[in-house]
Amino acid sequence: MSNINPNCDGSHRRHDYKEVRKNPSSSGDYFYLCLPCFAHETMHRHVRAKHTGHPEDGSQVSWSTAEVIFDKNGEPLDVEAAVRQGIVNHHQNGDRNANE
Repeated sequence: MSNINPNCDGSHRRHDYKEVRKNPSSSGDYFYLCLPCFAHETMHRHVRAKHTGHPEDGSQVSWSTAEVIFDKNGEPLDVEAAVRQGIVNHHQNGDRNANE
């Protein structure tokens, strides 16, 4: 079985990390990266900014706030379905907590 996530632009792709999020590049484009690649890119930018003395080059989006492109199953994110599921989960959890 291949270790590569075909949805990820990075070189540190791992099959177990199917979720892919959008990470802005310095040219204004975006990279679509899985968690290991996202972490590698974050560290690379931090080290580069430190070495060049330009801390503004190290600023970036965190994994937790980056836009999800492919969900945890590796499928394109359906925002409307995710919102509907979030509302259903919220109400189910709210009902469960109210009964306890």
